[in-house]
Amino acid sequence: MVKALEKSRRIGMNEPLLPVRKNRGNHLRRKIVLIINGCDLKSPLLWVPLTICVTISLIVSFFKIKSYSMYNTQLPQPSVTKSKYTIDQEGCRIPYLEEYSDSIKKYIFKPDPIDCVNNDHIVPEIITQTTDNKIFIDTRNHALVECWYESFWRVNPKPVNHDEQISVLILGLDSISRLNFRRQMPKTFNYLTNILDAKEMVGYNKIGDDTFTNTIAVLNGLTVDEIEQTCLNESKERRFDTCPLIWKIFNESGYITAYGEDTSHTGIFNYLRKGFFNPPTDFDYRVFNQLLEDEIGHTEKLGYKLCVGNDLKITKLFRYIKDFAITFKNQPYFGFFWSVSMSHDYLNYPNLIDDINYQLLKDLYESGALENTALFLISDHGMRYGGIRSTYQGFLEERLPMLYIFTPYWFRSKYPTAWANLITNTRRLTTPFDLHETLLDLKNLKFLQREKMRLKLYNKINNTATTSNGLSLFLPIPKERTCEMAAIPMHFCTCQIYQPLNVTSEIVVRNIANFVVNEINRLLIGYTSCAKLKLEKIISASINLVSGSNDDIFLKKTIPGYTVSLITTPGHGKFEASVSWNDGSPKLTGTISRTNLYRNQSRCISDFHLKLYCYCQSIF
Repeated sequence: MVKALEKSRRIGMNEPLLPVRKNRGNHLRRKIVLIINGCDLKSPLLWVPLTICVTISLIVSFFKIKSYSMYNTQLPQPSVTKSKYTIDQEGCRIPYLEEYSDSIKKYIFKPDPIDCVNNDHIVPEIITQTTDNKIFIDTRNHALVECWYESFWRVNPKPVNHDEQISVLILGLDSISRLNFRRQMPKTFNYLTNILDAKEMVGYNKIGDDTFTNTIAVLNGLTVDEIEQTCLNESKERRFDTCPLIWKIFNESGYITAYGEDTSHTGIFNYLRKGFFNPPTDFDYRVFNQLLEDEIGHTEKLGYKLCVGNDLKITKLFRYIKDFAITFKNQPYFGFFWSVSMSHDYLNYPNLIDDINYQLLKDLYESGALENTALFLISDHGMRYGGIRSTYQGFLEERLPMLYIFTPYWFRSKYPTAWANLITNTRRLTTPFDLHETLLDLKNLKFLQREKMRLKLYNKINNTATTSNGLSLFLPIPKERTCEMAAIPMHFCTCQIYQPLNVTSEIVVRNIANFVVNEINRLLIGYTSCAKLKLEKIISASINLVSGSNDDIFLKKTIPGYTVSLITTPGHGKFEASVSWNDGSPKLTGTISRTNLYRNQSRCISDFHLKLYCYCQSIF
């Protein structure tokens, strides 16, 4: 050790062999190093006073630590080092989570395969479709064939824009967090990251509770309240035909557009909503899928038919995606596709579609369909219900959905600044609003030229351009960005320190819990078929402070918030809410989340939002 110290002095190191970190332990070790450096170690007589000196230093530092813990009046903080953060920026720190932490291992398992071929629903294999879309019928089973058709005509696409264009393909898998995607779909993950070199946005934070809220932000750039006040109010029937969804913008530039989901009756725009009067895109999968579900759908679980005929229903959607992308690989297109059936209610079911999801990506890549296509693999949120949701890890994962972005290699070479910014932003706080702005940039690639990007960024910073909720991922996301700056309600913000509170001894916890229950009952005023809820039990509570790499500033300026999880009666509904508490005045900082399934408990009302809270009096 002595030789190492002497060598370090010769090469000019200030603190040899000891890393500099801002914590008490390293501060203490630095003191010892300074003491050692100040002594002549060649003299053996100095070892005695050196030992005494070091001992005194240890004792003094020990009492300093003890006095800090005894008299420090600030709120305690978790002992988390910088290496324990997924995002560690001035405006936001998101805790690092392990894929297989001990708290969630018991919820992860390999599910049994789903058998779509059984005696009750078997469909004879009498039809064969070739790669060029020719259909052959096995006439040996002609008695089983019933032919019918319906004529339709598609409006010819608008003239193609001769400016440089790139196609956009968005593939959505419902209710998959970033980490659960890695756990359940390793084959797809490895292909995305190792073969396609797609970029994972590890700080992608949801902005609302449910699918509609988070997908409408991608497709429209608006919050639910904003879209309710604009295009839905303009429609007497409250349909979405007049809403400026992003595929309309691409269609106006000559893009061929497509939209499809694998659940027709509970789709993004149709679950307790009225959807579209006219097909929203050039190619609309919904009518075909609805017939599949109604005519040959089976194996229903929690309201979703998982099979059509002899196959998983999702395989039909994937075949449609593949055909669409390959057919139009030489023309600009915008495709938005969403799958719910195999991921919405089951944490481990995505494992069953890993192979077919991998095969879809492989077929698209090897066919050349991605040579001029920007690919986005996204989700809306993590698992909102079930055992994992009751853990701290599940709490955070639910707020951090997956987002992967692939662009062709020519794009990365031609727009190096934009691509470099996107790579930097993989470790920044990002949102569905940002993804919307990113898609708009892809519609007009001129915006990605260096000078245009500088002007756009200047306008964003100085508010001289039209304001929006998001910032394109091709622009540099500021290190100082907070959830408030990113338009993320604090209830869904993962840039927070959560300190557990005693639910039995803290008076403020019970006050907050009662406030949340009163807020639920206030929402249900006028709905006489719904029972008045009462507080049954407080499950957990925490005090929350916004966390960034400069926590000293945040802790001084931030009003503490609280998150409480509780159970109500009747119905044993589990709810979670975040509340700010300023001078005894409580205020919700986001929606009140339902964290267990309500199923038929709210069948007496049809309101999209209130179904989460209503317990029908007719049930008991």
